[in-house]
Amino acid sequence: MLLTLAVALAAPTPPAKLVAPSGEIGLHAAVTLSFTAPGVAWVDGCVPVEWERREAGTWVPVPREACAAQKPATRVEGSLTLSQAPLAAGEYRAVMTWGAGCAPELPLRLGACKALDVVRSEPFRVKGT
Repeated sequence: MLLTLAVALAAPTPPAKLVAPSGEIGLHAAVTLSFTAPGVAWVDGCVPVEWERREAGTWVPVPREACAAQKPATRVEGSLTLSQAPLAAGEYRAVMTWGAGCAPELPLRLGACKALDVVRSEPFRVKGT
């Protein structure tokens, strides 16, 4: 049982990349992200990107709105560019969970993926007023 779970949660290789804006962006600017993964990857079809904000030297998850209904995972071949809503002033990094070998037409968490991994962007700043 434990061996099966360990294999199912093993990280895919080579690693994926999540690229956020470099440096500082404006307070009301959308955040453009680029996700690249080897082969075919699957990301959450509802809220693919989560945020962490640096507070007092540690990274804290930013609360997000839940989706009303679960959506099938989004298939990504090569890369995916996402534009996200503006964030409040502060330092952030983006977080994405992705899978490989997932069943199509199912939400990511139900897709029986052969491997799951989490990728984080480098930190960036949203400047204040």
